[in-house]
Amino acid sequence: GSFECIGCSFDYKFITNVAVFLLWGMADEKFMIKNFIISLDNFNSGHLHTLITNAFSHRNTFNIFSSMIGFYFFGRKTGRNFGSEFLLKLYLAGAVGGSAFYLTHQAYKAQTSKVQ
Repeated sequence: GSFECIGCSFDYKFITNVAVFLLWGMADEKFMIKNFIISLDNFNSGHLHTLITNAFSHRNTFNIFSSMIGFYFFGRKTGRNFGSEFLLKLYLAGAVGGSAFYLTHQAYKAQTSKVQ
């Protein structure tokens, strides 16, 4: 049979979020904005990785704490019921989907503000 690490996806996501949170305090802010913030400027500049990396980006303690608490309760159960691979795919799909909707909304706002 195959080995299924039930908590792995949860653990990696948690560690990645904390690492990126710590980077906000240590790395160059321009680097972080260019690589961990979803925006029309980043997208139009070819920083397509921000469609995913923004999902791991938290700039303040409340944001990362509340996100990790929510993910703890949702992620543990989802990983246990459907497997860690499913949980990772679901998280990444949510990141890309959320980013796409955000960018669409921002582009719509930019277009409608030009018309007025």
